[in-house]
Amino acid sequence: MKNLSLRQLQVFDAVAETLSYSGAAEALGMSPFTTYRRVILPQAARLIVPPTANQTISMLKLTSL
Repeated sequence: MKNLSLRQLQVFDAVAETLSYSGAAEALGMSPFTTYRRVILPQAARLIVPPTANQTISMLKLTSL
């Protein structure tokens, strides 16, 4: 379990490093909340969901039913 959580942390760190679109949204006059909701969150979700789903499936396979 510890190994899986470390991998998930690496995924979040990688996504946080790749998302740097706040400057463009600021130039368009978007508020910080609008920038987060319309620019950063959709792209972060697109990048985070596949590895998170893989981790969930992997964790499920490791448990005995």
